[in-house]
Amino acid sequence: MDQTPVQAPTHRNELAANPKDTEKINNIGKLLEITGARNMTQDILTQMLNSIKSDDP
Repeated sequence: MDQTPVQAPTHRNELAANPKDTEKINNIGKLLEITGARNMTQDILTQMLNSIKSDDP
């Protein structure tokens, strides 16, 4: 059975099949920004990378 690789969308609007999906994606982005989840995720990733680097230079 041949498997064709799936290409990830390069732009978030490519994920949307219709305008309602685009609006939903934009609203989710706004929610992440308002709640601080986007910054929190970046902070966690930075801490994890720093921890990994200090464990194995």
